[in-house]
Amino acid sequence: MTATPHRNASSPVPSRARNHRQSWPARRATPPRERPSTRQIYVFADESGDFDFSNQAASKYFTLGTIVLHDPTIGDRLLALRRQWASEGLGLNTTLHATEDEQAVRDRVFTFLDSEDFEADFTVLEKRELPTSVRSQQALYKDAWTRHFKTMGARCLQTQDQLLVVVSALGVRNERIKLQACVDEAARWTAHNSCQVAFWPCDSDPCLQIADYCTWAVHRKYERRDKRSYNLIKAKIKSEELPLFDQRLVITNKLVPAVSLRSATN
Repeated sequence: MTATPHRNASSPVPSRARNHRQSWPARRATPPRERPSTRQIYVFADESGDFDFSNQAASKYFTLGTIVLHDPTIGDRLLALRRQWASEGLGLNTTLHATEDEQAVRDRVFTFLDSEDFEADFTVLEKRELPTSVRSQQALYKDAWTRHFKTMGARCLQTQDQLLVVVSALGVRNERIKLQACVDEAARWTAHNSCQVAFWPCDSDPCLQIADYCTWAVHRKYERRDKRSYNLIKAKIKSEELPLFDQRLVITNKLVPAVSLRSATN
């Protein structure tokens, strides 16, 4: 019987054995998934038009507008300019409210807005086209906000974003509580974000005054067919929707369906 020769540690490994060991790929460690970063998003909102459906003096349109900010210091810069203008004797009695400001103040505000970086979204409802189930203050407000968040949220919001929505205060306290619930429900139902909703007087925050100016400009485009101010902010507008309604549709309490949405940027 022939003895098998002894192979010490320094002996070369046969090529077949080497190839066998090398045929198994090395396992690679899977890098941990990075969690999406949480962003703080500020949304400042105002509206133009009224909730009146009873007389001819009422507005033809209801316009809801928002500006979306990652950095709200734009308001600080506007406030600094307002102080500067006052030192020059301009706008001494103004609260930077577009419907009440003198034209010289408006001109300077729109010049300021043109130089800043922000995004604006608008939902415009033609009141005479609305179904009867939406012809009340709370129903109209809820429908406008639901539509608005659906468009704006799809455009610029991520699920992990933290939202602070600041709305220009309307009506007395009891009315504000109901309207605040409408905004909160619309934000959570359509945008699915962590959201805080605040109702502040328009003159309490310059970012609300920016929303006021932008919404006023868009509303005048429809209500008075005046596009002069609208053209000054047109580059900031990311969405502007005018829903088309079909009165034959069955209306729900959550959302008034629209047959289609037509772009209103022309």
